[in-house]
Amino acid sequence: MWGSFAASIAVNIAGAVYKSSGVKCGKDTAVIGKMKDLNNYQLKPGEYRVADMLPDLGSPKANWHQNSGVLRNIMKTGNPIRDVSAYPMSNAGFLGAERNLLLSRGWTYSKGFWILGG
Repeated sequence: MWGSFAASIAVNIAGAVYKSSGVKCGKDTAVIGKMKDLNNYQLKPGEYRVADMLPDLGSPKANWHQNSGVLRNIMKTGNPIRDVSAYPMSNAGFLGAERNLLLSRGWTYSKGFWILGG
């Protein structure tokens, strides 16, 4: 249930445009990163943590299935995605898998953001 609810929220993200670090962002900007970094990051107006949309489903396989589905739906908006962790990093775990998904779908990293086709 939570996975489909989170996915429906992600699909409906849209809105006004503002500038941040020279990157054109949507009104609702998704934020990804290692949990330690996300917990230390102060969200800016219009930002939300993707992790907050991902309840623990009890296994890494189920969690990744949920995570990748939500992230793919967020990617459909075309809005830049803020990454609050160091890039690149070794041993990035789920964040590394998220970054690989972004890279495999034509997104590029620039100045703390993932940008479609950048």
